[in-house]
Amino acid sequence: MEGERFDVQDVYRKYKGEPTQKEKTILEVFDMHNERFGKLVGIEYSKFTHKKFEENRRHLQQFIQHQYGKQDMLLKDLTMKFLKDLDFYFKTEMKHKQSTTNKKIQRVRKIVTLAVGEGFLDKDPFMLYKPKKVHIKLVYLDTNVRWCRRV
Repeated sequence: MEGERFDVQDVYRKYKGEPTQKEKTILEVFDMHNERFGKLVGIEYSKFTHKKFEENRRHLQQFIQHQYGKQDMLLKDLTMKFLKDLDFYFKTEMKHKQSTTNKKIQRVRKIVTLAVGEGFLDKDPFMLYKPKKVHIKLVYLDTNVRWCRRV
């Protein structure tokens, strides 16, 4: 009735309240990305970058558990509010600064973009999101303006 093709397994999953084969969750796509990414460590990416994506996945799972009381979320349920709540969570609960929060959200957006590219999601729910700017105050240590430090 939804106008999409389905099979008996999809009907059974829908009955149980589980996602159908086409419906994916954010953590499933994160796992798919990290598995592919892991195979490219040493070829195209560093081990440190892969570790950051693994850490980001754990933090996203903790956020979903904290905010929604679930283990995972369907991609179709992601909204701009989700991203704003994630931003707030990183700053308040995780005590991250704005630059770290922006980087973590950038990684989540990469996963959502992958989901759109793979056809798991029709459109990017975070299309209008803009990261907040980080203002760095420079203090000059001498009058020659060759040396400065961040504050």
